[in-house]
Parts: sequence; C-alpha cells; structure tokens
Amino acid sequence: MRRIKKQKKTGKVPELKVDYNSYCPGKKEKLLWTLESMGIIAGMDFLFYRSAAAVVLWLPFVPFWFRWKKKQAMEKRRKDLYEHFRDLTAAMQFAVCAGYSLENAVREAYQDLRQSYGEKDILVRELKFMCNQTALSIPVEQLFMDLAGRSGVADIRMFANVLAISKRTGGNMEAVMKNTWRIISGKIDTEREIASSIAARKYEQTIMSVIPLAIILYIQVSFPEFMDVLYGNLFGALVMTVCLGIYLAAWAIGQRIMRIEV
Repeated sequence: MRRIKKQKKTGKVPELKVDYNSYCPGKKEKLLWTLESMGIIAGMDFLFYRSAAAVVLWLPFVPFWFRWKKKQAMEKRRKDLYEHFRDLTAAMQFAVCAGYSLENAVREAYQDLRQSYGEKDILVRELKFMCNQTALSIPVEQLFMDLAGRSGVADIRMFANVLAISKRTGGNMEAVMKNTWRIISGKIDTEREIASSIAARKYEQTIMSVIPLAIILYIQVSFPEFMDVLYGNLFGALVMTVCLGIYLAAWAIGQRIMRIEV
C-alpha cells in the first residue's frame, strides 16, 4: 500500500501511513548526500585520473550514491520498526493478561512506548494512527494487516495474520502475543550476537578498504615521479580504470559477505 495522503518530501516520519519500501529524504539529507558524493568523486578522480574531464564521467555516481543512502535509511527505519515491535507485543501481552480488550491493549501499548521512545518514534506514530482509527470503529486486526503490508517484515505479517484468525475464531490472544514476542526476541538476539561476533571483521574490512587508497596517495605525495606515467595518457587511464574496477569489485564482495540476515 502507498500513503493514504501525499507525503511531503522529508526524511521525517509523517503523521499518517508510511510506505516502508521507499524513502523520501529531506532537504538537509539531499544536501549532505550531494556533498558526500561530490567529495568521493573529487577524491577518486585525484587518486586515479587527475583529470577535470574525467569528473564528468563520474557524475552518474551521484544518483548511485543517493540510491545507496536511501536503501540504508530505509533498512534502518524498517529495523527500528521491527525491534520496537517486540516491545509492542510485550506491552500488549501484559494488557491482555490484565483483562483489556485488544483495542484497549493497543492504547495501553501506545502509552507505554510513547514514554519509552517518544512521540517521534516510527512505531509510536503507527500506534497513534491505530488508536485514532479504532476510535472510528476500524477493526484493529485490519490495521495490523495494513501495517504488515506496508512494512514488508515477515514476522509482522505473521503476527497480523495470526491475530486476525484468533480474533475471528476467539483464539487465545495472550498466547499469540507471547509466541510472537518469543520469536521476534530470538531473532533480534541472534542478530545482535552475529553483529557482535563480526564487528572486528567489519573493522578489518574497513581498514583493508582504505589501505589501497592510502598507498596510492602516499606514493603520489612521496614519490610523484613513479605515478606521473599513469596520468595524462590513454594507457595510464586504462590501467587505473582496471585497478579501480578491481578495487570496487572487492569492496562490493566484502560488503555482501558481511551482510548476514537471520
């Protein structure tokens, strides 16, 4: 589903529905990403080509950088939603155990998470929207199904489906909340353990990614005559292009290796 109202192009979370499969950066983010991309272009051009004309060939890198940053921001937003959803299921479980209806359990969970994360939190805003909709007699299970479809998170979709079935058949809501919390908690804890165990490897990968560039810069500064033959001629440009391609391929492979999903 898309937003029920047209969102302003901003990186902030809107008051109403959010499409978690897209991201609209704000003006400050666009400016920051543009400066970052131009800085990378200037640095890579200096290291590999030393040609003002070659900068024009680097311009397609700017939209690529924007797509990559959007993807990172989108994944971070979805991750925050998923991790906070665990706290939502715990809060709703306690409310249901205390005898609240499902609709009132959502309201109680909204109050708890608002105190923990603040009004601007992505899930708190979703819960605020749900509370407003339930006041208009919109079924809460329908609202969770809508959130599941927009989030693209499999566990939220599973929770919404089970919740809808349990609500329709009179199932045990407490057990549904407890099982969902257990599954999500297990995955989050596993992801954190993996992230902790490979943190040193990621640091090593970052260092190894910087070293080739640092070596080229060091040679340019310390022994410029060794590198002059590679600049200002076609053969040198071809050699540096091959080197750049190998470097970027190695960097991409390293990023994919370190990307572990549970």
